[in-house]
Amino acid sequence: EIFVPLKSPLEPPLAYVRPTSTMDLKPGHPHMSIEGRVYLPYLNQWQGLSHNLVTLCDEMARVFGLDPPVFARVSAAGGAAGAGSGGAGARGGSRISPSPRREEPSSQSPRPPPTYRDAVEDTDKVLEKRLTERLQENLKHFYRDIGLEIDSEYSKQKTLQTNSQRIAADLGAFAQQKRDLVAQIQVAQESVSRLDLWLAERASEADQAAAQQHKADGSSCGFDVDRVLTAMDPCSEKILELVSENTAIEDALFALDRALNHDTIDITTFLREVRKLSRNQFLCRAHTKKLVEVQTTDAHPDRQHLHP
Repeated sequence: EIFVPLKSPLEPPLAYVRPTSTMDLKPGHPHMSIEGRVYLPYLNQWQGLSHNLVTLCDEMARVFGLDPPVFARVSAAGGAAGAGSGGAGARGGSRISPSPRREEPSSQSPRPPPTYRDAVEDTDKVLEKRLTERLQENLKHFYRDIGLEIDSEYSKQKTLQTNSQRIAADLGAFAQQKRDLVAQIQVAQESVSRLDLWLAERASEADQAAAQQHKADGSSCGFDVDRVLTAMDPCSEKILELVSENTAIEDALFALDRALNHDTIDITTFLREVRKLSRNQFLCRAHTKKLVEVQTTDAHPDRQHLHP
């Protein structure tokens, strides 16, 4: 008898020798316990992917074919008959010829011929052999399918482990990039803070200077940048306006970049505004360059050949 555990084929099966009514277990067998449990190296070295029940049955047949685990039981009737015949031979040395007895017809029913039992036993053996072959074939297909499924699961597990390692590496790289960006943002914020402080100090100094100047001139206190900066001619005034517009566009681009970093605006709005401002900045710079060339040509007529 073979018992298959629930965790098969990871755990080895349990095999037992069950003797018939006319057989007894052989005591002291090297591959069998007193209860009939089978112990083989094949079971001790059981591997779920390479071992199966068919090979186990072949191994048990080979081992028990060399050293049978059971022996025929001696019947009590045969022993009593042998003892009776021995006692009769031991009494007296004279031989007494049995008196002839008249055979009487037997009243018992006739026994079946010996071939009837042989035929029944042969049929049982054939059926048992067929069932065994069918079971072995089913087990062979079952373990083959189980082996294929286990191989497939091992392959999937290996792929998952590889993907997990790659994801862990990517997460580590992203975390490092995030730390670097946070450090750069902090440095930029500190720089902006220092610039704001410097601008505030310069503005305060300018206000104080303007106040002192206006106080000295006897005019009202106040400071107007547009009134302080005046152009000498219309061309210079236009250049001043264009330079101011270019600087304003630079400030706007910087503000858009900070807003994108702080997730204040989305990428679509950022790209649309940057495209618009870049186009205006290009036109502004081209116009400024053209005005500077014209102003330079008017101031130095001898360099007119340098500009087409």
